[in-house]
Amino acid sequence: MEKILNIKIGIDELLIPTDQVKIFLKKRGIIRFDGLITESSKEDLLSSGFKFDTEKPEIIIIGFDTELNYEKILRVIKHINNGVNFVLTHIDPLCPFIDNQQIPDAGLIEKLIEKSTGKRPIKKFGKPYTDFPKIALEVHGKNINESIIVGDRINTDIRMANKLKMDSILISQKINKLSAYRPTYSVKSLSDLYKIFTSSHLKSL
Repeated sequence: MEKILNIKIGIDELLIPTDQVKIFLKKRGIIRFDGLITESSKEDLLSSGFKFDTEKPEIIIIGFDTELNYEKILRVIKHINNGVNFVLTHIDPLCPFIDNQQIPDAGLIEKLIEKSTGKRPIKKFGKPYTDFPKIALEVHGKNINESIIVGDRINTDIRMANKLKMDSILISQKINKLSAYRPTYSVKSLSDLYKIFTSSHLKSL
């Protein structure tokens, strides 16, 4: 994206689902966690003062986990069945991976946990829930009227924009005309988006 749009983004300018989880946990004074998340997500939480505890966690975090195995699944199921609540970092069922393969994402992992325990997460983060853009706007001191959501999924990105009554741009070769959600504008590629952003206005969309 940086090469196409010619936009340099620093690590401190990025907000990811784990950031929402951290805000949620800090507000509730929760420190000890276990879950189905990648090592990088775990390290991110540890660097923010949280503690990884497989024995007595206060919360279970379900997210994208490319290191998923039965040992981890059985452990978190036991905790949840023993009364520990769990949260979901995002609802996407599939994630584009190497060679354009679609692999199970947090949404499908959540279904596995729900079917195994009969319990649901106490909080879901990420798109299409509106907490995320609200946090981003607050962090950067912007408001809805001067911002726009750009995404490639109509049922998450554009749905979120519609909920907030925010302008949006859908990047997609096809638009599902049967969908209840509608982007303000649409383009076919990031290259087309770059052309628009470098023009004088968005009306040419």
